Amino acid sequence: MPARLPPRLARACLGVAAILGVLLLALPSTFFAGYDYVNLHVFYKQYLRDGLLSGQAPWWNPYVALGRPFFADLETACCYPPTWLVLPLGVETGVWAIVVLHLALALYGSVRLGRALAVPPAWAWVGALSFAGAGFLSARLQAGQIQVFCSLCWMPAAFWAGARLQERRDRAALAGLAVVLAGWFLAGSPPFLWVGGLGLALWTAARSPSPTAAVDALLRLAGASVLAAAVAAVQLVPWLELLHEGNRPLRSVAYATAQGLEPAAWLSLGLPPSASLAIAREANVDIGLPLAAAALAGLCLCRRSREARAWAVLAVAGLGLAAGAHSPLLPFLAAHVPGFGALRFPARYAVLAAFALLWLGAMTLARVAPGGAPRAAAAALQLACVASGVVVGARHSAPVPPAPWDADVRADLAAHGAFGAEGVPPRIAFDERHVRADSGMVEGYSTLGGFANPHLARVWDAVHAAAGVAAPVFGVHEFDPHVFDHGAFPVPWANLQLGWDARTGRTVWRPEAAADPRAALEGGGRARLVRFARNSLDLEVDSPAGGTLVLSEPWYPGWTATANGDPAPVFLVHGWMRGVTVPAGPSRLHLTYFPQRLWPGAVLSAVALAACALWWKNFDKIPGVWDR
Repeated sequence: MPARLPPRLARACLGVAAILGVLLLALPSTFFAGYDYVNLHVFYKQYLRDGLLSGQAPWWNPYVALGRPFFADLETACCYPPTWLVLPLGVETGVWAIVVLHLALALYGSVRLGRALAVPPAWAWVGALSFAGAGFLSARLQAGQIQVFCSLCWMPAAFWAGARLQERRDRAALAGLAVVLAGWFLAGSPPFLWVGGLGLALWTAARSPSPTAAVDALLRLAGASVLAAAVAAVQLVPWLELLHEGNRPLRSVAYATAQGLEPAAWLSLGLPPSASLAIAREANVDIGLPLAAAALAGLCLCRRSREARAWAVLAVAGLGLAAGAHSPLLPFLAAHVPGFGALRFPARYAVLAAFALLWLGAMTLARVAPGGAPRAAAAALQLACVASGVVVGARHSAPVPPAPWDADVRADLAAHGAFGAEGVPPRIAFDERHVRADSGMVEGYSTLGGFANPHLARVWDAVHAAAGVAAPVFGVHEFDPHVFDHGAFPVPWANLQLGWDARTGRTVWRPEAAADPRAALEGGGRARLVRFARNSLDLEVDSPAGGTLVLSEPWYPGWTATANGDPAPVFLVHGWMRGVTVPAGPSRLHLTYFPQRLWPGAVLSAVALAACALWWKNFDKIPGVWDR
C-alpha cells in the first residue's frame, strides 16, 4: 500500500545514509578537516553546546569581532533541531550524526521526487544516490560547509513537495511544502535557499500545462512560502535585523555578478576535479558521466514530455545565471529585480543546472535503457562514476589544518594574568595565519577580527578606518589581512592586550591594556567592570554629576540597562560603541542583551506550526502522480 511506503523508505534511507556516513570517514580528507568546519562551525557548535549545558542562552557572542549577535546569525542554526544533536553527542559525533541525517533526507526526498516524476523505483534510487554524491553537494561537505550541505539536502524534498502541491489544491500539501521550506531556511544557508527557491518557482511554471495553470501554481507556491516564513519567524525575524545591521551588500550588481562560472567549468558535469582539471568547489557540478550524457540526449524529449521540458528550462536558466558577468542575464536581474543583487558567488546558480540535468538524465536512462543486464550495467557505471568523483574530490581538496597558536595564545594570556575573576575576555589581534579568527569562543579570549557573515557594519567600517585600510568589497566575511600589518595593536580604542607584530615577527604584550577602561565615563568619574557574561555586564560607576558611560563594545538593538534597578537608556556613541546614561553619584549598572524581536517571531512560529500540524495530519494520504 502506498501509505506504508514512507516509513519503509525512511528506514531504508537512514540505513543507507549511515553506511555512507561511515564510508565518508574513510576518505583521504573528511569534512572535519574542511576549511569552514575548522574555522567556523566547530566553534559555533561548541559555543552553543557549552552555553546551553551551563544554562546560558545563546543570544550574544562577545568573543568574535569585538562582539556580535549569536542567535540571530543563521549559520549558528540555533533553531534547527538537528543542531541539538551536539548536546548529548558532543561536537564531532553530533556533526557526524547531522551529516548522516541529512544524507537520509537527501535520499528520501530524491526517491520521492523520482516517483513523482514516474521514474521506476530502481532508477529513482540511482538518481537519489547520484544526488548524494554529486559534486555540488559532496564538495561543500568536503570543504566543511556543514550548513550549506544541510541546506542543499532539502532541495529534492522541496521539489517533491512542490510537485505534490501543484497536483492537488489541498491545505495539507500547502502545509507540507511550507514545513519543508521552513526547514530549508533554518538549515542555515540562505544563499542556497534563494537559489533553490528560485529554481522551484521556475520549474513549477515550466511544467504547468498552460499559462493560467502556471499562474495558479505560482500563487500556491507563494502561499506556501509565506506560511514557511511564518513557521521560521522565530529565527527569520532576528536574522533580518542582523542583515539590516550587517556589512553584506544586499543590492550590488558588481558583488552579485563577479566570479561567475567559466565555460571550462562545465566539464565537471561528467569529470570530477583532479590534478589535470582544477575546479573550485563553487564550480564543481559533477553528476556522473552517464547521467550527464543521458541528460544531453534527453533534451530531444522536451517537445514530447512536459517534465523533460521543465528540467531543460531550469538547466538553461541555471547556466545563464551561473555565468555571472559573462552573460547579460544576471547583471540585468541584479540591477532591476530585488534579491538577485545579494548572492556573492553567481557560480552557485550552477546547482540549478546540475540538479536539473541529473533528473533529466535519470528520466532519459529509465526510458531508453534496455532491461536486464544492460540496465544494471548502466546503473552500476553511473554509481561508480559518482563514487569516484567523491573520492577524487576528497583527494584533491585542500583542507586547512587548525592554526597551531590558539591554545598557545591562551596559555600566554593566562601566564600574564589576563583572565581576571570578573570574566572579562582579554582582546587579541592576530590574523588567521596564526590564530583562527573565531577561536576565542572556545579559548576564552576576544578577537579583533572574526570569521562571520555578516559582520556588524559599524564595527567593520570603524576597524578598517582606524587601520587605514580599505574595506574589502567581495570578501565581507573577514577583515582585510592588511589590518594586521599596522603593528601589533592596529586599533587603538579596542583595549588589545596581545598582538602579532608582522615587522618583527614577534608577539607583543601590552600590560597597560589590562588597566585600560573597557568602560569610561565622559566628563570624569570612575567605572569598573565587576562581572562579564555572555549576555550581560555589571559595572560599578561613580559619576560626580551624571553623564554618559561609554563601553568599547558594539551597540546593537536589544541591549538594555538599569542603574540601581531603574531603566537607563542605551544608545549609539562614537559611530559603533554602546553608551548608557548614568545618574550622579555611585551606582550599580547592569546591561543585558535579549533579541528584541524574538518573542514576536516565536509567537508567529507557534501559530503557524499549529496550523501546519492541523493541515498536515493527512498529508501522506493525498493521492497524486506518484501513485501511478
